[in-house]
Amino acid sequence: NADQSEMLAYSNASTNLTEQTVGLLERYQNFTGDNLQDMTNALKNVDVTQNITQTSGDIKLETETTSLQTDVSLKYTYNNTDYTGIDFTFRNGQFYIFSDDRSEWTIGNTDVNINQTQAINIAQQYMKTYSYTLDDGTVVNQFNVTTINAALNFASRGNTTIIYPCWNMQVNLNDSFPPTVYAIQLEVWADSGEVFLAQPIAVGGGLAPP
Repeated sequence: NADQSEMLAYSNASTNLTEQTVGLLERYQNFTGDNLQDMTNALKNVDVTQNITQTSGDIKLETETTSLQTDVSLKYTYNNTDYTGIDFTFRNGQFYIFSDDRSEWTIGNTDVNINQTQAINIAQQYMKTYSYTLDDGTVVNQFNVTTINAALNFASRGNTTIIYPCWNMQVNLNDSFPPTVYAIQLEVWADSGEVFLAQPIAVGGGLAPP
């Protein structure tokens, strides 16, 4: 499209990928009218060809370089939760593609009132009464939990594009349960502690939520 072509033309002006990224952001800012200065500032004094993960203000910068390409990700982050942002990919030292998901989602709030320990405790209590049903009507329950992995993420509420922070948890089980379930995925709202999703994770893919 037009904006990608314009940015691509600029990218040929420098062989320094950090300079290219800053130039692309500046051109995209002029094109959209958005204020992207905080993202530009996050690129100061860094080499995007190195593998970097760092936060500057409300911007999280992540870069990854392989033999094929360099990926640069700039995300808004609040209370240790990464939200939307802009991503760039360079191949052979030249701008290749970018994505911007900021317009796809609206942040409802960034409140993290439930910490990781509390989220894990909620999951442990939830698993005491959790069950799922197989296609033949068999109810599977009484799980023995080994470990629980928990990380902050975001999700939309209802059929909207408004997003809120949540704890994404994988509850690992000590055995395989029918048909080939080895863990349970739980999603818990980080502002209220409510469990809003629970579904088995099976070898070859998860089951449909009961």
